[in-house]
Amino acid sequence: MSKIRFKFLKFIAGLSLALCMFHGANTFSFAAETDNINAAKLPLEGCFETHQIWSDGHHNAFTGAAFWKGKTYVVFRNAEHHVSFDGRVKILSSADGVNFTDTATISLPGKDLRDPKVVNAGKTLHLYVGAVDEKDTKRLETDAKLFTSKDGTHWKEQKVTGLVPGSWLWFVHYDGKTFYGSAYHHNDLTSQASAILYKSKNGKDWEPFFTIPVIAGNEVALDTDANGALYALVRCELPPCHPYLLTIPDLKKPGLFELRQLPFTLQGPFLKRVNGGCIVLGRRWEDNGWKNPLGAPNPQRHIEMIWLGDDRSMKQLCTLESGGDCSYTGWAPQPDGSVLISYYSGHGHQYPQANIYVAKFPKGFDQGPWRTDK
Repeated sequence: MSKIRFKFLKFIAGLSLALCMFHGANTFSFAAETDNINAAKLPLEGCFETHQIWSDGHHNAFTGAAFWKGKTYVVFRNAEHHVSFDGRVKILSSADGVNFTDTATISLPGKDLRDPKVVNAGKTLHLYVGAVDEKDTKRLETDAKLFTSKDGTHWKEQKVTGLVPGSWLWFVHYDGKTFYGSAYHHNDLTSQASAILYKSKNGKDWEPFFTIPVIAGNEVALDTDANGALYALVRCELPPCHPYLLTIPDLKKPGLFELRQLPFTLQGPFLKRVNGGCIVLGRRWEDNGWKNPLGAPNPQRHIEMIWLGDDRSMKQLCTLESGGDCSYTGWAPQPDGSVLISYYSGHGHQYPQANIYVAKFPKGFDQGPWRTDK
């Protein structure tokens, strides 16, 4: 992408933001919600099963999941540390959602492969991953990589085009017709991250359509609904690390959107749109006013599932079996209506060891009596 086109995109994003502010609070709000998440009652505790599916003594992290051709696929990074240049992608598969087989491994010489995401693209599986060159010691640029497979075992690299240089597709959603992705890069002057939403017809050639107006926004999880709306959960690295919920009611008019900051800390975001609201997952912690923890992984961190209703209601649903260095969930719907959620966690072990887990939620778990819209 040329620098002139990139500057034009930034201008369009600024114009969109100004238009939304002009339309008033009904379409745009930076104010944090005043509601508090009720941590005393956890409606989904005890209604799901958790299985450890991978442990080899290394740092296994950053998962993605998909159901394709009768099997559940879970992908993740396998390396010595959370940040190291030996990252490779492991691909596991399972016919029953409990017993997983080591199906394939993808690695590139001199590259750290990070944040893999696997997508059911119909006839093929798509695996998106970021690649950091070992010479880039400051990790300022990440290349976008795409591997495709017709059997889940053999993978072929494809060329990715249309992204801002130095960025990669951190999250990809396919609605059966169009691929939607989020990517972020670091500003040359401020070193702060900037996130952009893209779309593609084939999952390889991308075009930007929305620049997210969040300073220091990086990882963005997204989903769409049958009415043509897009929902996204935006990670923000500015303390106290409260994420933003982005809603674009009509993807044909991305200049009209709602953006509101949520009143809790969350990292490693995931979002799934269901009828009446969104289910979000991520790493949360409490440390005297939501301060941004620095240094070693905080043992108080854990993965939580939270309900965000269209009526602005919020409810903490459950805490996954997790702790320390954890998060980065994947979502794989099963034929019987249940859902397998993949994640990684370092609980019960000395850093840098972290293992891969799946939690199985029953059919209809998102339609419980705790919903205020019932």
